[in-house]
Amino acid sequence: NEPAVLHGHDHMSFFLLSRYLSDKVKKVFTVHDPMVYHHRMLGTLPQGTNMKEKMMTFIEASVYEKSEKIHVISEYTRVRLANYKVLESKIRLVHDWVDVEKFVLPQDRTMVRNQLSISPDDFVVFTLRALQERMGLANLIKGFQQVKQAIPLARLIIGGKGPLRSELENLAQQLGVAENVTFLGYVPDEEVVPRYQAADVFIMPSLDGEGFGLPVLEAMACGTPVLASPTCALPEVLQGKPSRLFAGTEPQDIAAGILAFYSQWLAGKIQPDAERQYVIENFSEADLLDLILSDYNA
Repeated sequence: NEPAVLHGHDHMSFFLLSRYLSDKVKKVFTVHDPMVYHHRMLGTLPQGTNMKEKMMTFIEASVYEKSEKIHVISEYTRVRLANYKVLESKIRLVHDWVDVEKFVLPQDRTMVRNQLSISPDDFVVFTLRALQERMGLANLIKGFQQVKQAIPLARLIIGGKGPLRSELENLAQQLGVAENVTFLGYVPDEEVVPRYQAADVFIMPSLDGEGFGLPVLEAMACGTPVLASPTCALPEVLQGKPSRLFAGTEPQDIAAGILAFYSQWLAGKIQPDAERQYVIENFSEADLLDLILSDYNA
């Protein structure tokens, strides 16, 4: 028996399944990143016209043609769709959301920090990213050098794995901040929430490829404020908190943003409950599921 709805998130599998299933099946596709754009961003698609690009272009166009509805996770993603103006009648904005039953406020933050061997006096700057160039981590480490000069107890913790680890570790060493920069490597799922909860601020220093920025909501749902680059979809996710965006992506922009935040933090103006409430009010799972279900039932 055929399903009532095929809802895809991967271009290739949707391309194949949509041809196997009949026209009676409602077809909905969620675009996290346009296919050609995504592979160009990762460097897996050579620049210029080539057979691989032609094949991806054909697959992507076929997916959108077969879809009755196309969900995009941000306006940033919408305008990166090929022929998005032609597809306008099919497109609907459906943001990502997080499980607020999983990402929660800590019951005892001091205990969480103790379990992670974080001193109560440390000012913890945390990020959880793939160690890739587009994530802007080199600029974060350079900016942290300036932060460390102003805040001696500042500590930068970087979670995630990737090809740039050795390069980033060497950079921290060259800048004289290696003792205050910790590389966690892969962070297991059960440790993600405590890491968010233990941080004083979470940083998204992305340069490119941030179709939404889900860690922003994850951290804030745990009560941890977020500072981010003014790039990609991050201004959309933080549109209710424009002061949380850096002026730019350069190290001095990141340092200035963290230091300005630190002044507010010292003054006791940061409230974990307010961070979590922002997620609940603006990215409600129930509201977003209603949007999806309305397209299933239309």
